Amino acid sequence: MLEGLLPEQQALLARRLLKKKKAASVEERAEPAIPIVADRTNLPLSFGQQRLWFIDQLEPNSPLYNLHLALSLEGPLDVPILAQALGQVIGRHEVLRTTFTVVQDQPVQVIGAVPAQPLTIVDLTHCAPQDQQAAIQRHRSAERLQPFDLARGPLLRVALLKLSRQEHVLLVTLHHIIADRWSIAILLREWIAIYTSLREGRPPAVAPLPIQYADFAAWQRRLLQGATLDRQLGYWQQQLAQAPVLLDLATDYPRPAVQSFRGNIASIEIDARLADAIKRLSHQAGTTLFMTLLAAFAVLLSRYSREEDLVIGSPIANRTSKAIEPLIGFFINTLALRVNVDQQQTFLELLRHVRNVTLDALTHQDVPFEQVVDALNIERSLSYNPLFQVMFDLRNADVEQLDLAAVRVTTLDIETAEAQADSKIAKFDLTLTMVESAQGLSGDLEYNVDLFRPATIERMIEHFQALLAAMVAQPDRQLYRLSCITEAERQAVLLDWNATRREYDVERSIHALFAAQVAARPDAPAVVFAGEQLSYAALDARAARLAQHLHTLGVGPETRVGVCVERSPDM
Repeated sequence: MLEGLLPEQQALLARRLLKKKKAASVEERAEPAIPIVADRTNLPLSFGQQRLWFIDQLEPNSPLYNLHLALSLEGPLDVPILAQALGQVIGRHEVLRTTFTVVQDQPVQVIGAVPAQPLTIVDLTHCAPQDQQAAIQRHRSAERLQPFDLARGPLLRVALLKLSRQEHVLLVTLHHIIADRWSIAILLREWIAIYTSLREGRPPAVAPLPIQYADFAAWQRRLLQGATLDRQLGYWQQQLAQAPVLLDLATDYPRPAVQSFRGNIASIEIDARLADAIKRLSHQAGTTLFMTLLAAFAVLLSRYSREEDLVIGSPIANRTSKAIEPLIGFFINTLALRVNVDQQQTFLELLRHVRNVTLDALTHQDVPFEQVVDALNIERSLSYNPLFQVMFDLRNADVEQLDLAAVRVTTLDIETAEAQADSKIAKFDLTLTMVESAQGLSGDLEYNVDLFRPATIERMIEHFQALLAAMVAQPDRQLYRLSCITEAERQAVLLDWNATRREYDVERSIHALFAAQVAARPDAPAVVFAGEQLSYAALDARAARLAQHLHTLGVGPETRVGVCVERSPDM
């Protein structure tokens, strides 16, 4: 890991990692085991759940926190066993059958029974193929936008669209309060393992769960208080003191008084050669791929906002205990990463800064984001999100290769841009999500359509790609010297827009050429300014009057005359 670094860089990184490892080992020894709560009534919410519950009280019937996944299933699918396997997964994880109510003015978790029919079947076999595709899009849009009732539930909806005996589409939708993206992978793995076991007539190949999510929530409430909470919060209060409240990006439209969360996305592709170069630079600088991409994104945001002090949000799995790794639930936390982009520093220097910021934040990741915001006493606005308005995330490929007996499982393509325009949601001004896979780097830039035009976002993506190439090529160059201009823009600005050469009679003077234009087109517009317009004849008459006036003042050939006039027809 330290290969390729300068000796002083090796020493610095080794000290940081050793310090972090010691701190982690101390916390691990001091961390109590997560006990099982004996009384399963009036269970408390985790801090993250409580934040989402409050948001739901303020904005009920909102699909803002719906998680949605669509899978294509090709092959001989045993639908009754698929439903039975889903029921067993729901039986294993209490959180999948949890609802939320209020007891003595406090929200609590209520664990229900496994539903008798956990899977909804929609028969589309009577539709023509093109009609089936339209129906799939309608069902996906409806699922994404249909809100959940946190008090009544269920908070998990699963629909199976039957296209033929061998073709099905599976739609899985959950409310974020009971799951995160890691949880969806767990749900699919267990569902497939149990389905396969039932098909083969053997016991399900899934280990018993040591605890449930409600046990974690109760433990988190006990752990994050007193000295532990004070220590964690103290770091964030110091790190984010006097942080800018709003990142004032150059937008196409004025920011609305109340967010609508209407969004769209644009795709990003980083070619394999550039992706490999970014990874090599990360290795040489002693940073992770996440840190390098975050640093580049920060430079881009600095260019678009002309600000150097930036706060960028980033989600983190926050599964710091082995006991909670196999659980479905809402564990994800958000880190507020404060990055100072000094244009005089080099990209390598910025990388070191971003590495330190990220490592420090990870060391203090346990405190929930909502408690950080409360501790900072940030003034809230309906117009923008508190603390940061831009997110960055780096993921591995979303859905791993799945094997459902003899059934081929693939993730469906994202809907067309036209379909997304009506259903896509943007929680922030911008969210850059990059995905690392065997093929390289790809991703998307989600944006608020109340602020940005599609053309602006496409140009922003091109600038990001150009910045990455410049940073990789010259990482030891000062930031302000790294260009984000694309070759097409360079061609337009330096050449195309300056291609104003015209052929004219070089033997004649300017005023002679102008006189000829007056004679040929006296009524044609010569000057247009702020709604005022002068024809060639009118401009010639004004110029003659001014010349006569100057002549009476003694102005003659080669006499210099100073002019002090605002931009206008008079000038």
